[in-house]
Amino acid sequence: MLRKNFSMLLILVLLITITANLYSQKIIPPDQSIKIGKLANGLTYYIKYNSRPEKRAELRMAVKVGSVVEDDDQKGLAHFCEHMAFNGTKSFPRQELVNYVESIGMGFGADLNAYTSYDETVYMLKVPTDNKETLLKGLKIIEEWAYSVSYDDKEIDKERGVVLEEERMYRSAESRIDRKHMQVSFYKSKYAERDVIGDTNIIAKAPYSVSKRFYKDWYRPDLMAIFIVGDIDVNEMENLIKENFSKYSNPQNARKREEYPMPFHDDVLVSVETDKELSFPTVEFTILQDRIDRSLMENSKEIAIRSLANSIINKRLNEYTNKPNPPFRFSSVSFSRYLGDKDSYGGFVYANGDNVTHSLEILLKEIFRASQNGFNQSELDRVKIENLRYSERAVKEKDKTESNQIVSRLVGNFLDSYPIPSPEYNFEKAKELLPQITLDDVNRAIKDMVKDKSVKIIISAPERIGAALPTKNEVMAIYNKIKNEKHESYVDFIPDKPLFEKTVTPGKITSSKMNTTLNFKELELSNGVKVILKPTDFKNDEILFSASSFGGASLVPDDEYFSAENASSIISSSGMGPYDDSQYKKFMSGKIAYVSPYISDYMESMRGQASPKDIELFFQMINLRFTDPKIDDNSYKAYIDKAIQDFNDSRNDPDGAFSDTLVSVMSNYHLRHGYQTLDKINQINADKALKVYKERFADASDFTFYFVGAFKFEEIEPLIEKYIASLPGKGVKETWKDDGLTHPKDKFVKNVYSGKEFKSRITYQYYGDFNYNYKNVILMMALNEVMNIRLREVIREDKSGTYGAYMRISPTKMPKEQYSVSIGWGCSPDRVEELSTALEGIIKEVQDKPLEDSYLQKYKESSKRNRETNLKQNYWWLGMLQNVMEKRMDENDFVSYLDYVNALTVNDVQEAAKKYLVFDKFGKFVHYPEAKK
Repeated sequence: MLRKNFSMLLILVLLITITANLYSQKIIPPDQSIKIGKLANGLTYYIKYNSRPEKRAELRMAVKVGSVVEDDDQKGLAHFCEHMAFNGTKSFPRQELVNYVESIGMGFGADLNAYTSYDETVYMLKVPTDNKETLLKGLKIIEEWAYSVSYDDKEIDKERGVVLEEERMYRSAESRIDRKHMQVSFYKSKYAERDVIGDTNIIAKAPYSVSKRFYKDWYRPDLMAIFIVGDIDVNEMENLIKENFSKYSNPQNARKREEYPMPFHDDVLVSVETDKELSFPTVEFTILQDRIDRSLMENSKEIAIRSLANSIINKRLNEYTNKPNPPFRFSSVSFSRYLGDKDSYGGFVYANGDNVTHSLEILLKEIFRASQNGFNQSELDRVKIENLRYSERAVKEKDKTESNQIVSRLVGNFLDSYPIPSPEYNFEKAKELLPQITLDDVNRAIKDMVKDKSVKIIISAPERIGAALPTKNEVMAIYNKIKNEKHESYVDFIPDKPLFEKTVTPGKITSSKMNTTLNFKELELSNGVKVILKPTDFKNDEILFSASSFGGASLVPDDEYFSAENASSIISSSGMGPYDDSQYKKFMSGKIAYVSPYISDYMESMRGQASPKDIELFFQMINLRFTDPKIDDNSYKAYIDKAIQDFNDSRNDPDGAFSDTLVSVMSNYHLRHGYQTLDKINQINADKALKVYKERFADASDFTFYFVGAFKFEEIEPLIEKYIASLPGKGVKETWKDDGLTHPKDKFVKNVYSGKEFKSRITYQYYGDFNYNYKNVILMMALNEVMNIRLREVIREDKSGTYGAYMRISPTKMPKEQYSVSIGWGCSPDRVEELSTALEGIIKEVQDKPLEDSYLQKYKESSKRNRETNLKQNYWWLGMLQNVMEKRMDENDFVSYLDYVNALTVNDVQEAAKKYLVFDKFGKFVHYPEAKK
């Protein structure tokens, strides 16, 4: 898997680095629960016990080499070496490694993966730990990735095709324009010569010895680290690492791992590039900075100060997005790691439509306004409160944090020296440090970061913007003008009212009963509302909520449909209580709670999350979402402007024409289920949207409310009586209305021609009738798992025809019981028919005779393993309770789930394939480049 190095730049900066500046040149102490060591051969290891999830361990291997160290004849082979690690090692020939991981219930991609970047390659593996053999084999896989990849010549040749198809998949306007910018982005550095995907000619034709040379030169102990985090015995794992990894040595006369600098430059560098197929414009403003070692105590305060300053600027920029004709849809300013030996300060915006110049002006204006005038004390106070609150939350969740989050931090420590203190250390130092940080500190920091040298301004835009796009000279003129002009100070709004000001008359809980099977309490309220309560200990600082009722937009007439479809989003962006959106966000500083409404075709619902500390505010927000919806005029206009710009921008994307065709044809051009158009956007009306919303949420008695998480019955029930039992309840029970959506039933082929890149996408679609019961659903999921394995084995591995092929088969219960199948992959246009024939062969194979039992056993094992982790997840329980209450399953299904799974036979899967994969009725959509017309 490819990953740009930028994805590593923003790793939990503030929570990790708010520590006291107490001892010069001392390292921020790592969490003492992490065992860190180094073998005599230079290999580093990190081991930590963590019980979330239980019976699992996250294993990683990081190598401090990526594309930047490639020789001229190896461009692309760092990434190719990563791929070869999955194609045979000493103990796992060819595809046995993937087969083994699937056999223990883990998935290729989800639990077995890797990525390559400019400076590193990281391998990822999750294994069960309740069977010691699987843990030992997992460690063996890591060991053999490091030192015993087979590099079989036949496997090299087969993998060339897969890597080339990955390169083809990433071909796009974005990738083309990134290459054009590289000489500015990575000015006069080695990084400008070493794109991660590399040279396709080298990938296709490099002698076997060349890729083997990369592995031999760079995969060695002194450049590696091993990470084990999970439900393990730390001392045992340390002994195993010493026993298994100490025997390896570094090569004689080992090549030096050069560090490649990112040079400063005096000039302002500008790159303005366009592409016909680019969806929307972006603006990047970067100032190179000296690297700050984040592991040192003496630098902690400065990192914290800079992070606080950037948080304030980000909040200022965010206010523009809810103004009419917003200049951009997203913005971000940060101080972060860059490539080579530099940090960077700067901003990034996704501009709206033709607003490139305006977006650049605002980004620069807010950065230079802050540099000139500084910040307000009220702004600083809010971001301090926020960061202290999240530091506190990290302590509360320290024993409930997922292992994959922890191991990512450890990898960041090895690769980039990010500190890894304990949550308690962070919180205590935050409490000590934050009060010491003054307004003068953050005002000084922004001045230090905003320098007049090593500046890069990079603009990417669709060609259609044309004359509205500034030239390089115009960009320089804008930069100099805004840098030199005097900006007005920012005027801050300070919330001074409570969010919830009205008086309510509490209702009553009229009945209460425990469900001992699923361990939840069901309440009936005096206004007719039903409430489901399931307290858990899975998280210490998390309460999840949802409320749902049948009906949705299916009950509104066609002339209100598009207003209904967008009503909840418009209302969500209009603030709450006495505040508009930007004021509301300021009020919520330091509070952890949100409630979002939704109106879908067949349901109206709300979802939310809160910290127990903010539980009463949380209930007030729920009440307000029902009783006091509003549409702010500016927010409404901004929403419509953004929708129009999104539509206009999407027209450039060649994939958009393909998706639009698929949706339209498969919905038989149904008014309510087609793709977005300007006519549909123009039908969105603020008055109609508010009217529909009020109608859908006027009667709470038709809703079932669900709460799952860290609460006690005696604490939450009084709040339910006050804020939910007091909601209007009319006692009217609604259901959805079938809107008449139908799908094509006969086989057809639809070709779509768009885009300049020589690549295709194939999608097969089918809808059929389904007898909805839980056993049938499980059987359908088993068929899905088996087919995905066979698609990987045949289309990707045997044929080397794609980077990834998939099948998604899923059932629905409303408005009618049916199922849908989608099968697809990307490939070369000249292999469309060959691979389509291969798919037909796979389906026929599964239908004609039972597959080997090993395929079904993989599904059974993954079901068991997923069940183990799901049972300890609040989100999973929230969905499960809704399935039970909404009659998509019952308690017996829940109890018997694994019995249903284990009872499946290969004959059952064969019969399901015959029933559900009706190949002679599939609609086939093929996306060809426009040159194929």
